[in-house]
Amino acid sequence: MAAHSKKAELEKELEASGPLTLGGRRRGNSVTATAEGAPVAGVDVPSAPESEAGDLELGDERLVNRMFKLMGLLYKPHPWHGISLGPDMPHSLNVYIEIVPTDTLKYELDKKTGYLRVDRPNKFSSVSPVAYGFLPQTLAGDRVAKLCKDAVGVDVKGDNDPLDVCVLSERSFTHGNILLTARPIGGFRMIDGGEADDKIIAVMKDDNVYGDWRDISDIPDPVLKRMLHYFLTYKQSPTDPVSKVSIPEIYGAEKAHAVIVAGREDYIEKYADLRSMLATTIFQAVISAAGQSEEEA
Repeated sequence: MAAHSKKAELEKELEASGPLTLGGRRRGNSVTATAEGAPVAGVDVPSAPESEAGDLELGDERLVNRMFKLMGLLYKPHPWHGISLGPDMPHSLNVYIEIVPTDTLKYELDKKTGYLRVDRPNKFSSVSPVAYGFLPQTLAGDRVAKLCKDAVGVDVKGDNDPLDVCVLSERSFTHGNILLTARPIGGFRMIDGGEADDKIIAVMKDDNVYGDWRDISDIPDPVLKRMLHYFLTYKQSPTDPVSKVSIPEIYGAEKAHAVIVAGREDYIEKYADLRSMLATTIFQAVISAAGQSEEEA
């Protein structure tokens, strides 16, 4: 009886937990941008090409969701692909923090392993003035690049990285490799080496000082200039005549939302089949193992 009760409790916990969605949901020949399974403004984007593994009828969607929930309990999700952007995106977001203001090393997510890797020591005196990271399940691709081109008239391409985000908070962070919830209030339309490299600016949820800010116009000018100066100079050598980075536009919350939705759509277009490929591979392995067992019997 006790074992049955514990299993029932676990089943209830699984039912209540939000899914760790991988990519979007298919609908015909398209996928729908989703945040934890919820549609985002009814946006449809083209699906990624069919995987080489082929398609299997995966049956009940609830079974597949259950599988991913269990995997999320047993294994650490990849910070980029395995964690959802959040059920209320683009207004409220899950953020993965890589760097905090005390860091003198440039940490960056290792895309293959999901671990935080030392990218390089800071070459110059610049230290990030804010907690800095990225938005899970986003990508600076063609749509993000088009928003930049339409806004400032410069022909750019996306940098094919997750969207970067700066998080304002009165509290100090002792280290990166953490998740938090934040509200986007604006951003920098940054161009780095001919690539769109937007920096979304957000405030940490329930922050006692910054928590009520709703738009970039709420940020005091000295705080905004500090962030602006950092991004314009952090890659610049004292011997460089000009910076390789430009920020031709500073935008508010509405445009930040548009960039986030575009980044979400770019991600889904590239990685829409990630979830189904994993599920298909697992089911193929199970079927193969079952066939071998029957042959041995």
